[in-house]
Amino acid sequence: MKFAWKIFIATFLIVLLALSLGGTLMVSISFSSSLRTEKERIANDNRMMMTEIATLIGNYNKTIFRNEKDALKSVLASLSDNWATDNKKFRIIDEAGTSILESTGMEKLSRMKPNGTDTLSFQIVQTGKNYYIQAITSMELREQTIWIENGNEISSVFITRSEQKERFLKIILIVGGICAVLNGIFTRWLTGPVTELTKATKRITDGNMSIRVQVKSRDELGTLASNFNGMADALQEKIQELEGSARKQEDFVGSFAHEIKTPLTSIIGYADLLRSRKLDDNMVFEAANYIFSEGKRLEGLSIKLLELLVEGKQEPDYNIIFLGVMVKEVLEVLQPAIQEKAIDITLDIPEMMVKADKDLMKTVIMNLIDNARKAVEMGGSIKLDARIEDENVILNITDNGRGIPKDDLNKITEAFYTVDKSRSRVEGGSGLGLAICTQILKFHHGKLTFESELGYGTSAILVWKGVVR
Repeated sequence: MKFAWKIFIATFLIVLLALSLGGTLMVSISFSSSLRTEKERIANDNRMMMTEIATLIGNYNKTIFRNEKDALKSVLASLSDNWATDNKKFRIIDEAGTSILESTGMEKLSRMKPNGTDTLSFQIVQTGKNYYIQAITSMELREQTIWIENGNEISSVFITRSEQKERFLKIILIVGGICAVLNGIFTRWLTGPVTELTKATKRITDGNMSIRVQVKSRDELGTLASNFNGMADALQEKIQELEGSARKQEDFVGSFAHEIKTPLTSIIGYADLLRSRKLDDNMVFEAANYIFSEGKRLEGLSIKLLELLVEGKQEPDYNIIFLGVMVKEVLEVLQPAIQEKAIDITLDIPEMMVKADKDLMKTVIMNLIDNARKAVEMGGSIKLDARIEDENVILNITDNGRGIPKDDLNKITEAFYTVDKSRSRVEGGSGLGLAICTQILKFHHGKLTFESELGYGTSAILVWKGVVR
């Protein structure tokens, strides 16, 4: 059973119970009040009859009546006419239990048993469909004791009670129906936030982590809705962190696979040189040294990329290096590939010391020079120049290659994006290099931008805060 139905049924039953108890109590109070009034009325009649008898018989004329009994009969005979005129029902009983005087209609009521005291006793009797109340009390005369019994019909009291019960039953049905409608509306209003929370929970379970509920009140349900939103925010944040961590790991795998291509190209080139030609000892040592140094750089690069892309390292391991020397080291590594296309390299880098993570910055420069090499035709040219502006080091790498279309210029730093997909497959590119370079420049609090004209070449501009004073 739904929670809303439970609330509806429970509150409706409570309302019905309250109405029933309240109505029953009101009818009972009204009935008791009416019955008490009838008791007081019959008690007053009884006391009045007793007073009248006592007054008239108090000083009876002994010359007329031989004794009190004779006087009593005469008194009762005179009083009975007055009592009959007032529609009083009465019965006077002597000590022997014999009825001395009895009004018309009193025969319908059985005699009450005298209680032996002067205390007024009551009883309610039903005769057919009629109800009567009777009272009896004893009266001590000089020579005898009599009992005065009187009664009144109180059917109207019971009829009124029955009518009140019927009216109240109708009231319960009408009010209960109205309460049921209002209760249904209020129940729906009260449980609306719970229903909304249930739907939101289901949608979150289905994978929609952006769903939130509207906080409509400041009560407990409003607090629950607010806490639910907070929980959903925290859960979404945790899931995004997990997704980000997984994405970083995937990026690292892709990035590392891309980055090892350039060192491997150099290693393979020098290894092929050792294998295919007969070299003197110096050339053999130089080739072997390049293979060893690139292997070590590849090892260090894997660790740094892991820290940068997976572990989210915030600051680079700065080294103080000569920019021109670092560029020449990169060119020496790429020498076999550059010579293969007979590319003309021009350097315009003044003597300057810069601050950078050497392994990562060499990776950026190597990527950009290698991209320029791929972009130029046989016999093309690549120019590298550097300068300092304010606190920034600016390094330009310009080629006279095929250039980049304007529509693609803002997208080339996106992961896996390639301008010429068919040529990238031939050249061995995956589209990850520039995305990694951009990340490394951000790591150095710098940026990587491009200027290009289709058919005339491209300039890659590295800017970072690396000036050494």
